Formats: sequence, structure tokens, C-alpha cells
Amino acid sequence: TVPTVRRTYTADTLATDRVTHLGDVQLEGRLFLWQDRPGVPRLLVGAQLGLRLPTAPEVTASGAPLPLDAQPGLGAWSPSVGLWAGAYRLPWMLFVSARYVHTGTGYGDFNPGDSGLATALAQYQIGAVEGLALRLSADARYTGADRLQGERDGDRAGWVLLVGPGLAWAPRTDWLLSATARLPAHDGRAAGAEGPMVELGITCDL
Repeated sequence: TVPTVRRTYTADTLATDRVTHLGDVQLEGRLFLWQDRPGVPRLLVGAQLGLRLPTAPEVTASGAPLPLDAQPGLGAWSPSVGLWAGAYRLPWMLFVSARYVHTGTGYGDFNPGDSGLATALAQYQIGAVEGLALRLSADARYTGADRLQGERDGDRAGWVLLVGPGLAWAPRTDWLLSATARLPAHDGRAAGAEGPMVELGITCDL
């Protein structure tokens, strides 16, 4: 995954910084561990491994780095490991996953807290349009306390829940185009409010 990140940051002085840049590259792989039957299974279970690479640059203005909240990436390596399961019964599909993410120290000597993420995705195949499906997703995330220059900062620790609709279209075999809105439904952190997001994706099975 190669995201395009657009951030707007307003400082206490009301000065606003806007950044649009390619974000950190995310590599993900899935392993199949079990299926309920051979041929065309209805239930699959597997493991997932991921690695976020520090590919986004540290953006500066007037010779000084922008605040961390305005940066397109973290500048840190971030491995993840988890489990996933999928249930398939046309026209319905249900996918759930859970993973643990560890992030190293990046720009500004900032070390984000480790996090746990859980995702649930329901999909309904539209019969009138070949390859087109409606989606509804929910993403829950718990993040531990950050460390900035060695000092613990718990203001961003807590639960965040994002929900939203989406569309998926498979124009041909092994290709999938998707668009998903993620809207904040709950944010239990003391600082760093989550805003709405739109995620566009292209997936190719090799």
C-alpha cells in the first residue's frame, strides 16, 4: 500500500500548515491456516504479517520540521502480526481481523505507543451490476502511551472507533477497486481527535 496523505494542522497561533505527500509504504501478507472444506470454502482462517516502512520524508517549513501531527509519515519502522477470518456465502461476505502493531522511534525522537486493532467488514454483492458490492466496516483501535524524547505522554492513549460505508468493484479476475469512508464514532483519548477519512484502494492477487 502506498497512501497519499493530506494533512491540515492549525497551531495555537492559528497559523495553518497543509501537507500533501506520499505516506509511509505499508507491506502486508496473509497466510491461509485453515478452511472448512476443499474446493470452494465458506470459511477461511489465517494469519497476517505487516511492515510499515519509513519512506515518507520529514517535511519542513522555513528550515524547521513541521509538527508531528502535520507530517505525512512517522519516520519509523512498524511491524505488525495478527489473525483474520472470512465467511463467504453469496451474496454476503464477512471479514474480521485483529492485529498487534509495534512502532519504533521516528521523527523528532517520537515513539508512538504500541496498538491493538480490530476490524469487521460486511459486504453485499449487488446482483444488477457484475463485480460491484456494498460495504460496511467498523475499526476499533487501542493505543498505549506515546514517548516524546524519552518522556511518557498518555494524552493520546485510549480507544478510537471508526465506522463507515464503502463500495468495491472487481473489473476483472484478481483485481479489486475500493472506496471506503471512515467516520469517528467514539474517541476516548484526551488529545488528538480523529477526523473523517476516505480510503481509496487497488488490490491485485498475485
